[in-house]
Amino acid sequence: MKKIVLASSVLVGMFLSGCSHRIADLTYVSTKNISQEELATATSDNERVKGEDSSHIIIFIPTGNPSAEEALDRAIEQRKGGVALKNATIHSSWFYIPYIYGKTTITVEGEVLVTLRKEVKY
Repeated sequence: MKKIVLASSVLVGMFLSGCSHRIADLTYVSTKNISQEELATATSDNERVKGEDSSHIIIFIPTGNPSAEEALDRAIEQRKGGVALKNATIHSSWFYIPYIYGKTTITVEGEVLVTLRKEVKY
């Protein structure tokens, strides 16, 4: 009986599993056009922010692919005048319950660099 319970527990654990891993550690990262001079004069409040982008798996059909660029934009835009992240980390995680539901997420975390950049209007 104990073997059946142990085998069942292992199978349930495998089916309800997820995974998370670190993709990158970056000193500076941005999706905005910024010069080195602007980057040198940018300031940070040393408070970490987080941006995420996710996609879902319904039954077995994925609804899309999460984007690290979108997650990065969401993190940078949490501060007015934000142009880049410093000391950034990028993580990827997922879980899947077979034939029911799953989710894949990319998370970007770091300190927002803010500059007094003048917006160009076209």
